[in-house]
Amino acid sequence: AGMSLAGLGVCVSLSMAFLTIRNGDVIGHRQWMRRGIAFGLFGASRVLLEATIMPLAGSESQIGEGLSVWLALALNLSVAERLSRADRRFA
Repeated sequence: AGMSLAGLGVCVSLSMAFLTIRNGDVIGHRQWMRRGIAFGLFGASRVLLEATIMPLAGSESQIGEGLSVWLALALNLSVAERLSRADRRFA
């Protein structure tokens, strides 16, 4: 479910980025691109988190795998949103 959500997130984010830049909204485009990149980097973040969580949760633990998926997604999106908020302050 997490990987499907990430794929859908990339598609939606890049579509929204295209539509906002077509309307001339550069800041909105930048924010949507950050979200798209966050979804795109989700796979790499998941692998890194899984490498640290799986030894703690057990090598074949579905809980550890699921936890790494959702933590990676939450971490990437929270960083993207934090950067977007900082961007809005300076606009």
